Parts: sequence; C-alpha cells; structure tokens
Amino acid sequence: TTFSVSPTRIDLKASMTSSLITVVNTGVAAARFQVSAYAWDQSVDGSMRLEETRAIVFYPPLVEIGPGDSKRIRVGTTLPFGRLEQTFRLFVEELPNNVEQAPELGVHVRARMGIPIFVGGVASPPAAILEDVTVADGHVSLRLRNAGSVHLGPPSVLVTGLSASNTVVFEQQIPAWYLLAQHALSLSADVDCARCAGVSQLQIVARFEGGFAATSR
Repeated sequence: TTFSVSPTRIDLKASMTSSLITVVNTGVAAARFQVSAYAWDQSVDGSMRLEETRAIVFYPPLVEIGPGDSKRIRVGTTLPFGRLEQTFRLFVEELPNNVEQAPELGVHVRARMGIPIFVGGVASPPAAILEDVTVADGHVSLRLRNAGSVHLGPPSVLVTGLSASNTVVFEQQIPAWYLLAQHALSLSADVDCARCAGVSQLQIVARFEGGFAATSR
C-alpha cells in the first residue's frame, strides 16, 4: 500500500464521543483518499456483513495528501451509548489519480483499509463459551460464543490432543477473528489422523486479549 492509517481501531464512548485518525501518504506522488462507513455484523463463519450507515459521521470525506504528508479525519457517531456495544467499519480508500496512467506502467491497484469502530457497551467479565465440540475422522469443529455486551479481541484457539498420561500428542492452531458481542463463531480444523492414535482426551483453549481464556475438555 502507499498509505497508512492510525490508530487501527476506534472506541467511542460517552467519555469520548469522537476520535481522530491520521492518514499518511507514504507514496512518491500526491494521492486522493475517500472515506466511507458501514454497519458491521458478523456471520457465524466469521465473514463480515456490511451495510451503509449514517450512524458514523466523519470529516472531511475526501482528502488530498502530498507525498510524505498526512491529514487528520475526525470520526464520531450520532448514536446513543447503550449497554450493548455496536460495531462499524470505517474504510479509507485510495482514489484514481487525475492524471491518466501510461499503459506501459501496468495496472495500478488502489488500496483500501478498514478500521473497526466500537460504539458504547458496558464492560463486564468476559463471557466466552466453547460449545458443540465434535471430533470425527480427523476433523475438529466447535462453536465459540460471546454472551457478553462487548466484543472480544481476536482469539488464539489451540486444540491439544493429550495421551492417557497427559502427554501432548499434537497441537493444532485454529485461526479466528474478532468475536462480536452476542455473536458466535463456528470454527474447525483438520488433524492428521496418524497423530490421533495415542489421544485419549482433547483440550481446546481460546485465549483472548487481556488474558481471558475459555477452555473445553
């Protein structure tokens, strides 16, 4: 990419109703950028569902930045701050240059960067639950549910096969993403069956930001 954005996430609360993001043009030519916002929901497979929204306000919506320069964009919300956190994504997208690009320079790929926005929510003890764990034919599947009022940071999910003497036979990492409040993720992984012969029990641990962990045996 030819630009960077910081910070990489925004938290809006009654005590901080707006925030500033900084867009830096790291390229060698002036560039234009467009800002847009969407309501962010999450499918059970972790994919994003985005819908246009007016609940997130920002200014300016278009910026032109010289090479090596930066500009700030203020971001806020029109929503009341409720107990249940609401989630959005702010996108900063590079626009085509006004000068037509020469064909011999090839295709110019425009970069787009998304920033999560978390609005409101009352922090409470994390409430992640591991459920519906199944193991069949070398395939592990599970559901990770967030019963709390705020999101949980990207979890690190580790599946460990233990022998009867609690010796580690294998370990398998399952990639995951943000777990939004009152949402669930279905996760799965394939395990080499050749390594399963000595396994008498399976341990699954999902670790989140802040040190919280949910465990299933």
